[in-house]
Amino acid sequence: EQEYVVDLTAEPAPAALERLRQPAGSGPYRRSAIKVSLQSEARLRMVGKALSAASIREHCLEARLQASAIKRIRVGSISMARLASGEWRYLSESERF
Repeated sequence: EQEYVVDLTAEPAPAALERLRQPAGSGPYRRSAIKVSLQSEARLRMVGKALSAASIREHCLEARLQASAIKRIRVGSISMARLASGEWRYLSESERF
């Protein structure tokens, strides 16, 4: 499971948020439902499996939203929120990936 923060160019309508939450596609290309919550007027928090920045942009376009910035802040139980872009860190002994 991965968690992203998505900045939008405009405030999303409630119907657009519902479209983002719904599963889409068919057969082997069917995507599972995504947990979407509104962080502020134009910022979303998205959580789901097999998410990428490209797939988030595509999901936003399907919901008629435009993402201006996307940042991954968590992979599984590993928080990445404090890392700058391109930065990395070692896992502690208590963390598992």
